[in-house]
Amino acid sequence: MSHERESERGGAFTRRNFLDGAAYTAALSLPLESPAAGAGRPPPPVSAAPGRVTVTLRIIGQAYPLSIDSRASLLDAIRDHAGLMGTKKGCGHGQCGACTVHLDGRRVLACLTFAVMSAGREITTIKGLSAPGAA
Repeated sequence: MSHERESERGGAFTRRNFLDGAAYTAALSLPLESPAAGAGRPPPPVSAAPGRVTVTLRIIGQAYPLSIDSRASLLDAIRDHAGLMGTKKGCGHGQCGACTVHLDGRRVLACLTFAVMSAGREITTIKGLSAPGAA
């Protein structure tokens, strides 16, 4: 917005001014996290090599220790690193739902979820939803 228009309005209050002020106020109101705030969370993944982390994913009740890229999706970790092919890759950007898994009982799209965010949580794929003894 040019200074000429602002002067025409006499320094009027605009949506842009309001949003700038609201964002600044919201940022100031966020609490600072203390070191004790992370207590109870699983430890952060350990770096195995530059750009790689070692995580343990608990998939259908079994632990899978994996060395993966820190940016790997949960879908890629399940299929490419853990070798479980039940979870399918469809569109790759969260529109089709083919990659849906349960993460601690909540539905998530594995193609949009980072694998490192799932460490220490229970992951249930489509194979874990079938009845015992069913093929």
